[in-house]
Amino acid sequence: MQSAFFASSAAASAPPSTESQNGNEENHVNPHDAVLPANQRGHRQRLYVEHQHDVGAPVTHSPLPPARKGATFGLNNRLAQYIERVRSLESQNNQLKMQIRDVEVVERKERNDLIERYQEKVDELRKTLEDICGEKTRLEIERSKAVEGYDEVKNRVAKLERDLQFADRERLNCQSLVQDLQARLNTAENRRKHHEDENLLLKAENAELKKQLETLRSEIEDEAVLRTSLENKMITLKEDLDFARKTHSTQMDDVKRKRQVEMTSVSSEIEHRYQAQLQEQLQAMRAEFDARIGMNRREIDMMVSQRDEKISMLEAEIARMISEYRDLMDLKVQLDVELQAYQKLLEGEETRLHLSPSGSLNVSQEDLASGDASMNASMRNMAAGGASAASVSAFLESASRGLKRKRISNSNMDYSFDHSTKRFRCSAFADGDIAIDEVDTDGRHVRLKNKGEEDVSIGGWKVKSIGGGQEVVYKFHPRQMLKAGETITIWSKDSGEKHEPPHSLVMKNQIWPTGEDLRTGIQDTEGKTVAGMENVLEYGSRTMDNGNDPDQRCSIM
Repeated sequence: MQSAFFASSAAASAPPSTESQNGNEENHVNPHDAVLPANQRGHRQRLYVEHQHDVGAPVTHSPLPPARKGATFGLNNRLAQYIERVRSLESQNNQLKMQIRDVEVVERKERNDLIERYQEKVDELRKTLEDICGEKTRLEIERSKAVEGYDEVKNRVAKLERDLQFADRERLNCQSLVQDLQARLNTAENRRKHHEDENLLLKAENAELKKQLETLRSEIEDEAVLRTSLENKMITLKEDLDFARKTHSTQMDDVKRKRQVEMTSVSSEIEHRYQAQLQEQLQAMRAEFDARIGMNRREIDMMVSQRDEKISMLEAEIARMISEYRDLMDLKVQLDVELQAYQKLLEGEETRLHLSPSGSLNVSQEDLASGDASMNASMRNMAAGGASAASVSAFLESASRGLKRKRISNSNMDYSFDHSTKRFRCSAFADGDIAIDEVDTDGRHVRLKNKGEEDVSIGGWKVKSIGGGQEVVYKFHPRQMLKAGETITIWSKDSGEKHEPPHSLVMKNQIWPTGEDLRTGIQDTEGKTVAGMENVLEYGSRTMDNGNDPDQRCSIM
């Protein structure tokens, strides 16, 4: 069909000769092809030539007008595109068919596998259902038999219960009758036994009285005979006693004389031995006392040297504090002068600006003089009374704490603050797992901790704390335990905490001490210190200044 179409088109529009046709094709350019790319134009020309060669015999072509020729080229181009499109669609169709075939194979296989699994599961469930139905049938049969047996047994039990109730009533009646008869029998038997016992007692008492009568008669007779013999024997013994006394006194005099001679010799020998032993013991005690006195003397010398060192340190501290006090006084004088100058300057500014006077900066001379007098009097009293370094330090700390220097300039105000600081330096040690975890410097509590991996029995142990001239000792009860990794807190009586053993204990009548030097230790049952902690109060100071001129800043250390 395509060959016939091209043949008819070629016959209708063929040029007179091949050469002229070629010449016209070379010289003529389709206006549509002028717009197309070169490769598409060549492709269309090739298609046109191929379709011309499909015609069997050479045909003479008449020259075509340009419009017909352009339409022919357009049709050829569309046909070529259609053919290419058909071929690509066929190839895509083949590929899709192959993919569909593969997918159908896979789906068919999966469907068959799924059907087989479903069939197996259905068979299994059907078999299980059949087993369950059979079991249900068997259980229903057994249940019906059990119900029949239960009904039969229930009827029998009801009959037996009626018989049992009747028998119980008969038994109760018989028991009441037997108890009544038994009570009567017991009463009669008790009466009989009582009378028999009374009769036996009377018979025994009668026989006993008869025996006593016979015994008394024989005793009276024997006593009369014995009295006569004893009187005779007493007379004989008195005579023998008088003779023995005389003989014994003679023998005693001889023994006394002999013993006096022996005692004189033995006492002299014992006295010599005692004197020798006494001299030896005195020598040993003298050597021991000399050693103790030497050791005590060395300890006293060491304590005196330590005391002297401490006194020298305190004297140096006092001298340093007096020097600081003098510096503070000089600084105070300077500050007073500056305050007066600032006050005059401020009064002048207020007068110039017609402002009301500010009461925050008005410092009278009487106040300054009274402050100087109080500080001087305090220092004189401390120096005259031999105040300790702690009291001087406390006074200087109170004098220097909160010192504020105020500077006024024309543009702004600068402030300089000097703050004294206090803190406790803590040092602790522990020879075992039990250690002191915390000591409250305000005297509220002491906390112990077991840092080991095993429980420790602290029954009978003591916690001893010394500070501020006070010593407090707390002793644990004998069964107190401190488990691994846990703590135990001992509170003062005024801490307000609850007594909740074993982790929270409150002392009944004691309060932990406070002071600048706190020493706390743990002693075991043998009195050995196994852990301790020391808290010492240290003083320091720091200066804060928001001024801009570093030369005008003031720092007191």
